[in-house]
Amino acid sequence: MFKIIATSIFTALILAGKAQNQNELSATLPDGNYTVYKCEGGGMLMKTTKPWGVTFKRNGSQTSEVVVNRMNILEENFRPDFASYPAYFHYEGSRIMVMDGNILYYKTESESIKLLFVLCPPGKEAQGDGAPIQDKILKQQSASVKNQTEGRAEVVRQKQHVEEKNKAEASLKGKNLKSLMVKVLDGDKKNGPGSQIHYGIEAELTDGKILKTSNLGGYLPWEDLDIQVTGARFGEEAVVVKEDVSQIPGDEVIISVRSRHHSLKANANISLLYNTPVELNYNGKSSIHAIQGEHGQSGKSLTVKIKKAASAKGATLLKIEVSDKSGQVIQRLKMSPESVLTINATGDDGTSHSDFYKNAGNGGNGGDILIVRDNGTENFVIKVTNRGGLGARNKENSKRDGQNGRDGIITDQSGPVNLNW
Repeated sequence: MFKIIATSIFTALILAGKAQNQNELSATLPDGNYTVYKCEGGGMLMKTTKPWGVTFKRNGSQTSEVVVNRMNILEENFRPDFASYPAYFHYEGSRIMVMDGNILYYKTESESIKLLFVLCPPGKEAQGDGAPIQDKILKQQSASVKNQTEGRAEVVRQKQHVEEKNKAEASLKGKNLKSLMVKVLDGDKKNGPGSQIHYGIEAELTDGKILKTSNLGGYLPWEDLDIQVTGARFGEEAVVVKEDVSQIPGDEVIISVRSRHHSLKANANISLLYNTPVELNYNGKSSIHAIQGEHGQSGKSLTVKIKKAASAKGATLLKIEVSDKSGQVIQRLKMSPESVLTINATGDDGTSHSDFYKNAGNGGNGGDILIVRDNGTENFVIKVTNRGGLGARNKENSKRDGQNGRDGIITDQSGPVNLNW
Protein backbone atom coordinates (compact mmCIF):
# COMPACT_ATOMS: atom_id res chain seq x y z
CA MET A 1 0.00 0.00 0.00
CA PHE A 2 1.35 3.42 -1.05
CA LYS A 3 0.49 6.76 0.51
CA ILE A 4 0.45 10.28 -0.91
CA ILE A 5 1.33 12.93 1.67
CA ALA A 6 -0.14 16.39 0.84
CA THR A 7 3.03 18.16 1.99
CA SER A 8 5.40 15.97 -0.08
CA ILE A 9 8.05 17.58 -2.29
CA PHE A 10 6.65 18.58 -5.69
CA THR A 11 8.12 16.87 -8.73
CA ALA A 12 11.36 18.23 -10.18
CA LEU A 13 9.64 18.84 -13.51
CA ILE A 14 7.17 21.22 -11.97
CA LEU A 15 9.82 23.05 -9.98
CA ALA A 16 11.76 23.50 -13.20
CA GLY A 17 8.65 24.88 -14.90
CA LYS A 18 8.50 21.90 -17.29
CA ALA A 19 5.20 20.25 -16.40
CA GLN A 20 4.50 16.83 -17.86
CA ASN A 21 1.40 17.01 -19.97
CA GLN A 22 -1.76 15.30 -18.82
CA ASN A 23 -1.71 12.80 -21.70
CA GLU A 24 1.50 11.31 -20.29
CA LEU A 25 0.35 11.41 -16.67
CA SER A 26 -3.11 9.98 -17.30
CA ALA A 27 -1.68 7.14 -19.42
CA THR A 28 -0.34 5.49 -16.24
CA LEU A 29 -3.75 5.31 -14.55
CA PRO A 30 -6.13 2.35 -14.88
CA ASP A 31 -9.90 2.25 -15.28
CA GLY A 32 -11.78 1.19 -12.16
CA ASN A 33 -13.26 2.29 -8.85
CA TYR A 34 -11.30 5.09 -7.20
CA THR A 35 -11.30 5.85 -3.47
CA VAL A 36 -12.53 9.38 -2.87
CA TYR A 37 -11.19 11.87 -0.30
CA LYS A 38 -13.18 15.03 0.25
CA CYS A 39 -11.51 18.36 0.96
CA GLU A 40 -13.41 21.11 2.74
CA GLY A 41 -12.06 24.62 2.08
CA GLY A 42 -8.43 23.51 1.77
CA GLY A 43 -8.56 21.59 5.07
CA MET A 44 -7.86 17.97 5.94
CA LEU A 45 -8.68 15.22 3.46
CA MET A 46 -11.58 13.05 4.64
CA LYS A 47 -12.19 9.60 3.16
CA THR A 48 -15.73 9.02 1.84
CA THR A 49 -17.61 5.72 1.93
CA LYS A 50 -18.50 5.29 -1.76
CA PRO A 51 -15.92 4.89 -4.55
CA TRP A 52 -16.31 6.62 -7.92
CA GLY A 53 -15.92 4.85 -11.22
CA VAL A 54 -13.28 6.30 -13.58
CA THR A 55 -12.85 5.37 -17.26
CA PHE A 56 -10.19 6.74 -19.64
CA LYS A 57 -10.95 7.03 -23.36
CA ARG A 58 -7.75 7.18 -25.38
CA ASN A 59 -6.92 8.00 -28.97
CA GLY A 60 -3.39 6.79 -29.55
CA SER A 61 -1.14 8.62 -27.12
CA GLN A 62 -3.84 11.18 -26.27
CA THR A 63 -6.54 10.96 -23.61
CA SER A 64 -9.66 12.21 -25.37
CA GLU A 65 -12.02 11.90 -22.38
CA VAL A 66 -12.09 10.97 -18.71
CA VAL A 67 -15.48 9.70 -17.55
CA VAL A 68 -16.04 10.17 -13.82
CA ASN A 69 -19.07 8.38 -12.37
CA ARG A 70 -19.75 10.19 -9.11
CA MET A 71 -20.99 7.68 -6.53
CA ASN A 72 -21.81 5.52 -9.58
CA ILE A 73 -24.89 7.72 -10.13
CA LEU A 74 -23.87 10.97 -11.89
CA GLU A 75 -21.69 10.66 -15.00
CA GLU A 76 -19.37 13.55 -15.86
CA ASN A 77 -17.38 13.63 -19.10
CA PHE A 78 -14.13 15.57 -18.75
CA ARG A 79 -12.37 16.62 -21.96
CA PRO A 80 -8.87 18.10 -22.49
CA ASP A 81 -8.44 21.84 -22.81
CA PHE A 82 -5.89 21.23 -25.60
CA ALA A 83 -5.80 17.76 -27.11
CA SER A 84 -2.08 17.39 -27.87
CA TYR A 85 -0.83 18.98 -24.63
CA PRO A 86 -3.60 19.29 -22.01
CA ALA A 87 -3.07 21.24 -18.81
CA TYR A 88 -6.28 19.77 -17.36
CA PHE A 89 -9.57 18.12 -18.27
CA HIS A 90 -12.79 20.10 -17.86
CA TYR A 91 -16.51 19.43 -17.48
CA GLU A 92 -18.87 22.40 -17.09
CA GLY A 93 -17.33 24.40 -14.20
CA SER A 94 -15.15 21.58 -12.82
CA ARG A 95 -11.63 20.43 -13.69
CA ILE A 96 -9.51 17.37 -13.01
CA MET A 97 -5.75 16.94 -13.14
CA VAL A 98 -3.50 13.91 -12.70
CA MET A 99 -0.73 14.50 -10.16
CA ASP A 100 1.45 12.05 -8.20
CA GLY A 101 -0.60 9.13 -9.47
CA ASN A 102 -3.96 10.48 -8.28
CA ILE A 103 -6.79 12.49 -9.83
CA LEU A 104 -7.36 15.94 -8.31
CA TYR A 105 -10.90 17.27 -8.74
CA TYR A 106 -11.13 21.06 -8.34
CA LYS A 107 -12.68 24.37 -9.37
CA THR A 108 -11.05 27.69 -10.21
CA GLU A 109 -12.07 30.83 -8.36
CA SER A 110 -10.58 34.03 -9.78
CA GLU A 111 -6.82 33.30 -9.63
CA SER A 112 -7.06 30.64 -6.92
CA ILE A 113 -7.78 26.91 -6.80
CA LYS A 114 -10.44 25.21 -4.69
CA LEU A 115 -9.69 21.50 -4.23
CA LEU A 116 -12.86 19.43 -3.82
CA PHE A 117 -11.81 15.78 -4.06
CA VAL A 118 -8.75 13.55 -4.40
CA LEU A 119 -9.43 10.29 -6.29
CA CYS A 120 -6.96 7.46 -5.61
CA PRO A 121 -6.69 4.39 -7.84
CA PRO A 122 -6.85 0.93 -6.31
CA GLY A 123 -3.93 0.36 -3.94
CA LYS A 124 -3.34 4.03 -3.07
CA GLU A 125 -4.65 6.40 -0.42
CA ALA A 126 -4.33 10.07 0.49
CA GLN A 127 -3.91 11.94 3.75
CA GLY A 128 -2.90 15.34 5.03
CA ASP A 129 -3.93 18.90 4.30
CA GLY A 130 -5.51 20.08 1.04
CA ALA A 131 -3.96 23.56 1.00
CA PRO A 132 -0.49 22.50 -0.28
CA ILE A 133 -2.16 20.43 -2.99
CA GLN A 134 -4.04 23.52 -4.19
CA ASP A 135 -0.73 25.36 -4.52
CA LYS A 136 0.70 22.47 -6.55
CA ILE A 137 -2.33 22.45 -8.87
CA LEU A 138 -1.93 26.16 -9.55
CA LYS A 139 1.81 25.78 -10.30
CA GLN A 140 1.36 22.75 -12.55
CA GLN A 141 -1.57 24.28 -14.39
CA SER A 142 0.38 27.51 -15.01
CA ALA A 143 3.46 25.62 -16.19
CA SER A 144 1.41 23.39 -18.51
CA VAL A 145 -0.47 26.33 -20.05
CA LYS A 146 2.88 28.03 -20.69
CA ASN A 147 4.17 24.91 -22.45
CA GLN A 148 0.98 24.77 -24.53
CA THR A 149 2.21 27.81 -26.45
CA GLU A 150 4.84 25.65 -28.13
CA GLY A 151 2.29 22.88 -28.66
CA ARG A 152 -0.19 25.20 -30.31
CA ALA A 153 2.54 26.67 -32.51
CA GLU A 154 3.52 23.15 -33.59
CA VAL A 155 -0.11 22.35 -34.47
CA VAL A 156 -0.22 25.51 -36.61
CA ARG A 157 3.04 24.53 -38.32
CA GLN A 158 1.77 21.03 -39.02
CA LYS A 159 -1.51 22.36 -40.37
CA GLN A 160 0.31 24.81 -42.64
CA HIS A 161 2.56 21.99 -43.85
CA VAL A 162 -0.44 19.81 -44.69
CA GLU A 163 -2.20 22.68 -46.46
CA GLU A 164 0.90 23.51 -48.50
CA LYS A 165 1.30 19.84 -49.43
CA ASN A 166 -2.36 19.56 -50.46
CA LYS A 167 -2.13 22.76 -52.50
CA ALA A 168 1.00 21.55 -54.28
CA GLU A 169 -0.68 18.25 -55.13
CA ALA A 170 -3.83 20.06 -56.34
CA SER A 171 -2.04 22.79 -58.27
CA LEU A 172 -2.47 22.95 -62.05
CA LYS A 173 1.18 23.80 -62.51
CA GLY A 174 3.03 21.07 -64.37
CA LYS A 175 -0.08 18.95 -64.90
CA ASN A 176 -1.85 17.91 -68.10
CA LEU A 177 -5.16 19.78 -68.03
CA LYS A 178 -8.11 18.44 -70.02
CA SER A 179 -10.91 20.88 -69.10
CA LEU A 180 -12.16 23.54 -66.70
CA MET A 181 -15.69 24.02 -65.40
CA VAL A 182 -17.39 26.85 -63.48
CA LYS A 183 -19.96 25.29 -61.16
CA VAL A 184 -22.71 27.68 -60.09
CA LEU A 185 -23.82 26.68 -56.59
CA ASP A 186 -26.70 29.10 -56.08
CA GLY A 187 -28.00 32.43 -57.33
CA ASP A 188 -29.04 31.16 -60.75
CA LYS A 189 -32.73 30.76 -59.81
CA LYS A 190 -33.12 33.89 -57.70
CA ASN A 191 -31.00 36.93 -58.42
CA GLY A 192 -31.03 40.67 -58.93
CA PRO A 193 -29.13 43.87 -58.13
CA GLY A 194 -26.84 43.37 -55.14
CA SER A 195 -27.48 39.62 -54.83
CA GLN A 196 -24.71 37.03 -54.57
CA ILE A 197 -23.99 34.18 -56.96
CA HIS A 198 -21.83 31.46 -55.40
CA TYR A 199 -19.58 29.37 -57.61
CA GLY A 200 -16.60 27.03 -57.55
CA ILE A 201 -14.11 25.72 -60.09
CA GLU A 202 -13.43 22.13 -61.16
CA ALA A 203 -10.46 21.07 -63.29
CA GLU A 204 -10.22 17.67 -64.99
CA LEU A 205 -6.78 16.29 -65.79
CA THR A 206 -6.05 14.01 -68.74
CA ASP A 207 -5.68 11.06 -66.33
CA GLY A 208 -9.29 11.59 -65.18
CA LYS A 209 -8.44 13.15 -61.82
CA ILE A 210 -10.76 16.01 -60.74
CA LEU A 211 -9.32 18.97 -58.84
CA LYS A 212 -11.70 21.30 -56.99
CA THR A 213 -11.52 24.65 -55.21
CA SER A 214 -11.88 24.70 -51.43
CA ASN A 215 -15.61 25.52 -51.43
CA LEU A 216 -16.22 22.36 -53.45
CA GLY A 217 -14.24 20.25 -50.99
CA GLY A 218 -10.87 20.31 -52.72
CA TYR A 219 -7.54 22.11 -52.59
CA LEU A 220 -7.23 23.63 -56.09
CA PRO A 221 -5.53 26.98 -55.36
CA TRP A 222 -7.51 30.05 -56.41
CA GLU A 223 -4.21 31.69 -57.33
CA ASP A 224 -3.84 29.15 -60.15
CA LEU A 225 -6.90 30.69 -61.79
CA ASP A 226 -7.47 33.92 -63.68
CA ILE A 227 -11.14 34.84 -63.19
CA GLN A 228 -12.90 37.65 -65.03
CA VAL A 229 -16.49 38.73 -64.34
CA THR A 230 -18.98 40.74 -66.39
CA GLY A 231 -22.14 42.19 -64.83
CA ALA A 232 -20.98 41.60 -61.25
CA ARG A 233 -18.23 42.43 -58.80
CA PHE A 234 -15.57 39.72 -58.47
CA GLY A 235 -14.98 37.66 -55.38
CA GLU A 236 -13.52 34.23 -54.72
CA GLU A 237 -16.43 31.83 -54.15
CA ALA A 238 -19.11 34.50 -54.81
CA VAL A 239 -19.75 37.45 -57.14
CA VAL A 240 -22.16 40.31 -56.41
CA VAL A 241 -24.54 41.45 -59.16
CA LYS A 242 -24.03 45.12 -59.99
CA GLU A 243 -26.77 47.56 -58.99
CA ASP A 244 -26.50 49.71 -62.13
CA VAL A 245 -28.20 47.83 -65.00
CA SER A 246 -26.19 49.79 -67.57
CA GLN A 247 -23.21 47.70 -66.40
CA ILE A 248 -25.01 44.38 -67.01
CA PRO A 249 -24.94 43.76 -70.79
CA GLY A 250 -27.44 41.21 -72.04
CA ASP A 251 -29.06 40.81 -68.60
CA GLU A 252 -26.56 38.16 -67.61
CA VAL A 253 -23.53 37.63 -65.41
CA ILE A 254 -20.58 35.93 -67.07
CA ILE A 255 -17.89 34.23 -65.00
CA SER A 256 -14.84 33.40 -67.10
CA VAL A 257 -11.96 31.28 -65.81
CA ARG A 258 -8.56 30.50 -67.31
CA SER A 259 -5.70 28.45 -65.94
CA ARG A 260 -2.63 30.62 -65.34
CA HIS A 261 -0.52 27.64 -66.45
CA HIS A 262 -2.50 26.65 -69.58
CA SER A 263 -4.49 28.25 -72.39
CA LEU A 264 -7.74 26.46 -71.50
CA LYS A 265 -10.75 28.60 -70.59
CA ALA A 266 -14.34 28.08 -69.40
CA ASN A 267 -17.39 30.31 -68.94
CA ALA A 268 -20.59 30.25 -66.94
CA ASN A 269 -23.43 32.45 -68.19
CA ILE A 270 -26.07 33.19 -65.55
CA SER A 271 -29.26 34.82 -66.82
CA LEU A 272 -30.55 37.49 -64.47
CA LEU A 273 -34.17 37.08 -63.42
CA TYR A 274 -34.28 40.26 -61.31
CA ASN A 275 -36.62 38.46 -58.91
CA THR A 276 -35.02 39.51 -55.62
CA PRO A 277 -36.25 42.39 -53.43
CA VAL A 278 -34.32 45.65 -53.64
CA GLU A 279 -33.88 48.25 -50.91
CA LEU A 280 -32.68 51.79 -51.68
CA ASN A 281 -31.55 54.06 -48.86
CA TYR A 282 -31.64 57.83 -49.26
CA ASN A 283 -32.00 58.76 -45.59
CA GLY A 284 -30.63 61.95 -44.11
CA LYS A 285 -27.09 61.15 -43.03
CA SER A 286 -25.97 61.42 -39.44
CA SER A 287 -23.11 63.77 -38.67
CA ILE A 288 -19.72 62.10 -38.36
CA HIS A 289 -19.06 64.25 -35.28
CA ALA A 290 -21.77 64.57 -32.61
CA ILE A 291 -22.06 68.38 -32.60
CA GLN A 292 -24.42 69.71 -29.94
CA GLY A 293 -27.60 71.27 -31.26
CA GLU A 294 -27.07 70.15 -34.85
CA HIS A 295 -30.19 69.76 -37.02
CA GLY A 296 -30.82 66.40 -38.59
CA GLN A 297 -30.39 66.17 -42.37
CA SER A 298 -33.50 65.65 -44.46
CA GLY A 299 -34.19 62.54 -46.46
CA LYS A 300 -33.71 62.87 -50.21
CA SER A 301 -36.76 63.82 -52.31
CA LEU A 302 -37.10 61.48 -55.28
CA THR A 303 -39.00 60.80 -58.47
CA VAL A 304 -39.44 57.11 -59.27
CA LYS A 305 -40.48 56.19 -62.83
CA ILE A 306 -41.64 52.67 -63.71
CA LYS A 307 -42.03 51.25 -67.20
CA LYS A 308 -42.81 47.78 -68.51
CA ALA A 309 -40.06 46.19 -70.59
CA ALA A 310 -38.58 42.85 -71.60
CA SER A 311 -35.28 41.22 -70.75
CA ALA A 312 -32.73 40.15 -73.33
CA LYS A 313 -34.24 36.67 -73.02
CA GLY A 314 -37.79 37.96 -73.58
CA ALA A 315 -39.05 37.76 -69.97
CA THR A 316 -41.34 40.54 -68.71
CA LEU A 317 -39.48 43.05 -66.55
CA LEU A 318 -39.90 46.52 -65.14
CA LYS A 319 -37.45 49.32 -65.77
CA ILE A 320 -37.14 51.65 -62.79
CA GLU A 321 -35.41 55.01 -62.86
CA VAL A 322 -34.80 57.06 -59.73
CA SER A 323 -33.86 60.75 -59.91
CA ASP A 324 -33.38 63.48 -57.32
CA LYS A 325 -35.31 66.75 -57.19
CA SER A 326 -32.84 68.39 -59.62
CA GLY A 327 -33.76 65.75 -62.20
CA GLN A 328 -30.39 63.96 -62.09
CA VAL A 329 -30.72 60.19 -62.46
CA ILE A 330 -29.16 58.45 -59.46
CA GLN A 331 -30.33 54.84 -59.94
CA ARG A 332 -31.44 52.57 -62.78
CA LEU A 333 -32.90 49.18 -61.97
CA LYS A 334 -34.58 46.21 -63.56
CA MET A 335 -36.96 44.13 -61.46
CA SER A 336 -39.54 41.42 -62.01
CA PRO A 337 -43.18 42.54 -61.55
CA GLU A 338 -43.48 40.19 -58.55
CA SER A 339 -40.54 41.68 -56.64
CA VAL A 340 -40.76 44.39 -54.00
CA LEU A 341 -38.91 47.71 -54.03
CA THR A 342 -38.28 49.43 -50.68
CA ILE A 343 -37.30 53.09 -50.57
CA ASN A 344 -36.09 54.74 -47.36
CA ALA A 345 -35.87 58.53 -47.25
CA THR A 346 -36.26 59.37 -43.57
CA GLY A 347 -35.02 62.50 -41.88
CA ASP A 348 -32.18 62.19 -39.42
CA ASP A 349 -32.67 63.00 -35.73
CA GLY A 350 -31.30 66.23 -34.29
CA THR A 351 -28.59 66.23 -31.62
CA SER A 352 -29.11 67.26 -28.02
CA HIS A 353 -27.68 70.27 -26.17
CA SER A 354 -26.57 70.71 -22.58
CA ASP A 355 -26.40 74.54 -22.57
CA PHE A 356 -29.48 76.03 -20.87
CA TYR A 357 -29.64 78.89 -23.39
CA LYS A 358 -28.96 76.93 -26.60
CA ASN A 359 -31.49 75.13 -28.79
CA ALA A 360 -31.26 71.39 -29.34
CA GLY A 361 -31.28 70.24 -32.97
CA ASN A 362 -34.43 69.85 -35.05
CA GLY A 363 -35.17 66.59 -36.82
CA GLY A 364 -34.67 66.50 -40.57
CA ASN A 365 -37.69 66.29 -42.89
CA GLY A 366 -38.65 63.09 -44.65
CA GLY A 367 -38.07 63.12 -48.40
CA ASP A 368 -41.03 63.63 -50.75
CA ILE A 369 -41.49 60.64 -53.06
CA LEU A 370 -43.24 60.94 -56.44
CA ILE A 371 -44.01 57.62 -58.13
CA VAL A 372 -45.02 57.67 -61.80
CA ARG A 373 -46.32 54.38 -63.22
CA ASP A 374 -46.64 53.56 -66.90
CA ASN A 375 -49.47 51.31 -68.12
CA GLY A 376 -49.24 47.76 -66.79
CA THR A 377 -47.15 48.60 -63.70
CA GLU A 378 -50.01 49.51 -61.36
CA ASN A 379 -49.64 46.36 -59.22
CA PHE A 380 -45.90 46.64 -58.66
CA VAL A 381 -45.28 46.97 -54.90
CA ILE A 382 -43.18 49.88 -53.62
CA LYS A 383 -42.75 50.34 -49.88
CA VAL A 384 -41.75 53.84 -48.80
CA THR A 385 -40.51 54.99 -45.39
CA ASN A 386 -40.07 58.78 -45.26
CA ARG A 387 -40.91 59.89 -41.73
CA GLY A 388 -39.36 63.03 -40.27
CA GLY A 389 -36.50 62.82 -37.78
CA LEU A 390 -36.98 63.43 -34.08
CA GLY A 391 -36.14 66.74 -32.48
CA ALA A 392 -33.53 66.41 -29.75
CA ARG A 393 -33.79 67.38 -26.10
CA ASN A 394 -32.05 70.21 -24.29
CA LYS A 395 -30.90 68.37 -21.19
CA GLU A 396 -31.15 71.47 -19.01
CA ASN A 397 -34.09 73.38 -20.50
CA SER A 398 -37.09 71.67 -22.12
CA LYS A 399 -38.16 74.97 -23.70
CA ARG A 400 -35.12 74.69 -25.92
CA ASP A 401 -35.96 71.19 -27.22
CA GLY A 402 -35.70 70.70 -30.97
CA GLN A 403 -38.73 70.22 -33.21
CA ASN A 404 -39.59 67.01 -35.02
CA GLY A 405 -39.02 66.98 -38.76
CA ARG A 406 -41.95 66.87 -41.19
CA ASP A 407 -42.99 63.50 -42.60
CA GLY A 408 -42.43 63.29 -46.33
CA ILE A 409 -45.27 63.21 -48.87
CA ILE A 410 -45.89 60.15 -51.03
CA THR A 411 -47.55 60.74 -54.41
CA ASP A 412 -48.37 57.65 -56.47
CA GLN A 413 -49.79 58.39 -59.92
CA SER A 414 -50.25 56.87 -63.36
CA GLY A 415 -48.95 58.49 -66.52
CA PRO A 416 -46.82 57.95 -69.60
CA VAL A 417 -43.19 57.15 -68.84
CA ASN A 418 -40.38 57.47 -71.37
CA LEU A 419 -36.98 56.05 -70.49
CA ASN A 420 -34.10 56.37 -72.94
CA TRP A 421 -32.17 53.29 -71.89
